[in-house]
Amino acid sequence: MISEIDVNDMKALYDLDKGTHFKLSPTEYAQVPPDSLDFTQNDVFKYMGVDGMYSKCYDSLGNLHHFAAWTKVVPWVI
Repeated sequence: MISEIDVNDMKALYDLDKGTHFKLSPTEYAQVPPDSLDFTQNDVFKYMGVDGMYSKCYDSLGNLHHFAAWTKVVPWVI
């Protein structure tokens, strides 16, 4: 059972439109490249596109993160 989030609401990161805000799935581990910045699982991120197998996303503080393009996320309205 997933609290608050329906499985049908989840999408792969590469399916989002540029500029969409999202939260990471609470049930899956987000894959990132080695030496990536730490991130907060519950933060709201902004999707800016895919570059190879990783994405370009900004957290609420403006830090750049590179989640795997297939990461399951929940689109979020701010």
